[in-house]
Amino acid sequence: MSKVLLINGSPNERGCTFTALTEIADTLSKNGVEPELLYLGKKPVAGCIDCGKCRQTGRCIFDDKVNEILEKLDEYDGIVVGSPVYYAGPSGQLCAFLDRLFYCSEARMAGKLAAAVVSCRRGGASAAFDRLNKYFGISNMHTVGSQYWNQVHGFTPDDVRKDGEGLQTMRTLAQNMAWLLKHMQAGNEQGIAPPQYEERIYTHFIYRPCLKNTQTLTALKNLSPPGRQAIPRRPGGFVVKTDSPARPAEASLPVQHISADGARGRFQFSIPGWGNATPAGRSRRRSAGRRMPPSKHGAV
Repeated sequence: MSKVLLINGSPNERGCTFTALTEIADTLSKNGVEPELLYLGKKPVAGCIDCGKCRQTGRCIFDDKVNEILEKLDEYDGIVVGSPVYYAGPSGQLCAFLDRLFYCSEARMAGKLAAAVVSCRRGGASAAFDRLNKYFGISNMHTVGSQYWNQVHGFTPDDVRKDGEGLQTMRTLAQNMAWLLKHMQAGNEQGIAPPQYEERIYTHFIYRPCLKNTQTLTALKNLSPPGRQAIPRRPGGFVVKTDSPARPAEASLPVQHISADGARGRFQFSIPGWGNATPAGRSRRRSAGRRMPPSKHGAV
């Protein structure tokens, strides 16, 4: 039997969020899926301090409910996260809990079904709902939808019970999740393997022109021009001219991408040991005459 974890991120154990999650849990049970409710409690939940211990041990340095769930994480085929709406966002306790849980176990989340549920008195539901969905979209999880965005409205649990559309949205969500879980189980029985992902590529958009004592232009392949979109160029690199008397007049620039402005001659680097470098075929005067961001070591 498939199993789904439902996380109550409200400090109120049996409040509005609990009422919405209970509607989901009951419908899951009726459709042959085992629900398990987790209440985070009223005590403060520590946030991630980026100590890196979880990468070494697979557990969080703060020994609380995060580690309890990590120990049982592989038992769950789906996760539903519920939260009240505070200032148009999820509860702080829940975000701290999820930050650490997902950081410790992102690879183990892949392939699981996921959904977020929010409860609000009047407004801010869609913003909080969007915030919670961010955890799933970055972890190769499959987000389950419903007939409407997963939200209920009310100031008390009794108010929520009167929200006919909200509760129907919860039931529809549970039906969709149960149906998808059955399809996944059938696929596993037929030998359909999960996706085999490529090796993860990490990049960023911060320009770091200082190459320390690098004596080769190969390092340029790791440079990202500020505010410019990289475009593919022909393989094999480019020929550049340098003004360094200690180096050849021309040398190969083994990069696969340069900026769009670079393709039109707005391209200049200053490499320690090389001096200024510009694309071959472009005059120094023309290239230097363009407006380029100031930098001690280079500009694009």
